[in-house]
Amino acid sequence: MKRPLILTMSFVFALAASAQTPADFVSTRDMERINWMEFKEVVPARIQTVLLPTGTVEAHGVINNGADVMAPVAIAG
Repeated sequence: MKRPLILTMSFVFALAASAQTPADFVSTRDMERINWMEFKEVVPARIQTVLLPTGTVEAHGVINNGADVMAPVAIAG
């Protein structure tokens, strides 16, 4: 009875240890598509060079950084 439990717990701990970090979850490098928390995790960890777009800069909280330009860009096509 103890052996299956030990094997299961070992598997769970191994799986948790190999879990991806938040920086691995970001699906894009486009700054306007991610929020500041994702950007903070990715830039020092995985990306060395950043191209900073200019334009409206304001705090958006958990909304993506490019919330002001997403609709016009989508409409433009």
